[in-house]
Amino acid sequence: MEAAKTLQYLSLDAGSHGPPPAPRALQSPTPTTTTTTNNATASASSHMNTDGDQTPTGDPDQQTLAQTDRRIRRDLDLVLAGSVITKSYDGTSQYARNGISACGLASCNAVRITLQLERDGTTGVDLLRQMMSRQIVEDIVRICPHWKSPAHLEVEEIHKVPMFSHSLRLEGAGPQTGKPDFGSFTKLFKRLQTLASEQQQSVGAVITKPPEILALFAILTRLPPPGPSTVLVIFDSHPRPQRNTNGAAFSFFINPTAAAGYLSRVLSVDPSLAKDMGDNWQVQLLLQYSVHVFFATEPLSQAGLETEIDDASTTILDMKSDILELRSKSNELKLKDAVSESRITQLEQELEALREELQKTKRSAKKVEKERDKYVAELEEERYRAKRRARSLSNARREREREREAGLDIFGFVSNLFVGPSPSSSRYESRGSSYRRSEDTYRRNEDTYRRGEDTSRRRGEDTSYRR
Repeated sequence: MEAAKTLQYLSLDAGSHGPPPAPRALQSPTPTTTTTTNNATASASSHMNTDGDQTPTGDPDQQTLAQTDRRIRRDLDLVLAGSVITKSYDGTSQYARNGISACGLASCNAVRITLQLERDGTTGVDLLRQMMSRQIVEDIVRICPHWKSPAHLEVEEIHKVPMFSHSLRLEGAGPQTGKPDFGSFTKLFKRLQTLASEQQQSVGAVITKPPEILALFAILTRLPPPGPSTVLVIFDSHPRPQRNTNGAAFSFFINPTAAAGYLSRVLSVDPSLAKDMGDNWQVQLLLQYSVHVFFATEPLSQAGLETEIDDASTTILDMKSDILELRSKSNELKLKDAVSESRITQLEQELEALREELQKTKRSAKKVEKERDKYVAELEEERYRAKRRARSLSNARREREREREAGLDIFGFVSNLFVGPSPSSSRYESRGSSYRRSEDTYRRNEDTYRRGEDTSRRRGEDTSYRR
C-alpha cells in the first residue's frame, strides 16, 4: 500500500528528470528496497503504462523498448525519491560468460565505461538511466571471457593495461585499506561523495575484499535542490540468488548509510572466523579490504590516440614474445619429461632384473645351506663312529694290561721250565700273541682315527670358507 501511494506522487515524464515531490513515506530514514529482475519477466500482455496512458500497439520490439524505457524511468524516479533499486539482468553474470575469476576485470571495466560515458557528455540522470539499461551491463561483462584463469587479477595489474591506464586516473598514491564493517563503508561512501562534489565529476572505485571485487560510484546528478547531488551505485558481477539477482547488477542509493549497509551484508565476514583462526595471514586478508579510487582522464587528442595505439601495439608484441618464450620453455620441459620417462622405464627394467637375480641368489644360498647341513651331519656321524672304535680299542688294551699284571705270562714261563710244554702253555702263548696283535691293531686304528679327525677338521674349514 505504501508503494502504491508513493507511485501516485512520482513524475514519469520522459523529458524531465527533476526531483519529484517527495511524499512523507519516502522521507523515512529507512529507504524502501525494490529489486527488479530481467525484462523478460515483465508481462508483455499489458499495454498500459503506469500513468494510465495507452501504449502504442504495433511492432512488438518497439512495445518492449517502450516498456523497458518506462520501467527504467520509473525506477530512476524511485531512486531520486529515496528508494533503493537493484537492476539485474539474467545471463549477464561473469560466470555466464565463462569468467570464473573475472570479477576484478569486470569491475574495472564498469568504472571505465561509466566514467567514459560522462566524459563523452552523458551526465546526471541520463547517465543513471544508461546504468539501468541492459546494454551497459552487456558491454561491461563482454570482457570477462578474455580471462579464463582461476586466479584473480590484481587491480594494479589491470590498470597497467593501456585501455584502462589511458582512460582512468588513479586517485592518490595507492589503495586505501580498512575493515569490512558498516562504519568503515559509511566513511568510504561519504568520501566518494566529497570527491565527486569537489572535482565536479563522477568518481568510481574498485573495492577488493578477498575473494570478491566490486565497483562503487558516486554519480553527480547535477539536479537543483532539494534533489540529491549524488547517487551512490554498487556494481556486482556475481549472481546472488538470495538477493533475487541472477546476473550482474547495479544497485542505486542516495543515502550513504543505506549503501554501507548493503555492502556490509554482501561482503560480510563471520566474526567467529577471526577467533577460531587467530593470526593466520589468510584470515587477516579476509578481515580487511582495499579500495582504488579512479577519475576519468581528459579526452585523448589525435597525438594521444596515436600514443595509445603505439602502447597497445607494443604491449601486444611483448605479450606475443612472452607467449613464444613460454611455448619454447614448455616444449623443452616436454622433451625433458619424455627423456625422464624413458630413463625411468630403463631403471625400472634394471631394477626388475636385479630383483630376479637376487631371487636366484637366495635360492642358490638355500641349496648350499642344505648341502652344508648334510655334510656337517655326515662329519658328526663319522666322528661318533671313530670315537666308538677308539673306545673299544682302549677297553681291549686295558683288559690286556690287567691280564698281564695278573702274571699270566710268568705262569706260562714257569710251567714250561719245570713241567714242560703243555697244551695249556701253548694256549697261553697263543693268547699272548693274540694280545700283541690286538695291540698292533689298536695302534693302527688310533692312527686312522687321528687321520680321520685331521681330515674332518680340514673339511670343516673348507665348508666355513665356502659359506
